[in-house]
Amino acid sequence: MKRVALCPQLPNIGGKSRLLLDVGANTEIRPEHVVQYAEFASIFFRETRHVENPVVGLVNIGSEPGKGRELEKEVYKLLSEDQNINFYGNIEPKEMLKSPCDILVTDGFSGNLVMKSIEGTAKAVGDVLKEEIKKSFFAKIGYALFMKKTFKNFKKRMSSEEVGGAVVFGVDGIIVKAHGNSSEYAFFKAIELCKRAVEGNVVELMKENISDNMFVKASGGVKNLEDLKEMVDAGASRIGASSGVAIMKGLK
Repeated sequence: MKRVALCPQLPNIGGKSRLLLDVGANTEIRPEHVVQYAEFASIFFRETRHVENPVVGLVNIGSEPGKGRELEKEVYKLLSEDQNINFYGNIEPKEMLKSPCDILVTDGFSGNLVMKSIEGTAKAVGDVLKEEIKKSFFAKIGYALFMKKTFKNFKKRMSSEEVGGAVVFGVDGIIVKAHGNSSEYAFFKAIELCKRAVEGNVVELMKENISDNMFVKASGGVKNLEDLKEMVDAGASRIGASSGVAIMKGLK
């Protein structure tokens, strides 16, 4: 892989725990990097979760093809063409935790915003419930008699300690980045995650299956056929230009 990525596990909703990457390792990346994220995550998920064909979604502002920035549009096209990836399509953030996707990919800036929004929302929901319980004597009794275990399970499912930390993809080894205030239990879960990755031979499979081929897109300054030839000779494999008519005329 040409770029590393931080990959945490999202809260288990509907019996499915999903991977989200990148959440902050790289805020500016190329479309090809995101494709490599998806390829690595697919191998990791398959070997550590024993899911044969994990589903990959692209985090975007809309579900329709053609949505998003130039980055998302290019990534969508590349993921659709990649035979190694079971690509579902675009996933809006509001649908992430109930989508059929096992893996959600994006750039590090967007991923970090999404992850922290989920963490903040979970904490806010917990605080609101506590405030409402404290308002009523009967609510306190109901909580103590019937809901205490339910709230404990809710807190456990949303806790980062159940995950252990974020896996660092793109390095020659297995690394889990834990929180600075992680407990003994969180470290245990992190070590358990590393163990599954080692047993699944994830790093070696990544080296064998993920292509290191990089593609360069030339965009801007391509006004005619001669410009196009110069860009291709310089190593460009894709051309983004608004001068298609002039270029085609040069072929005559």
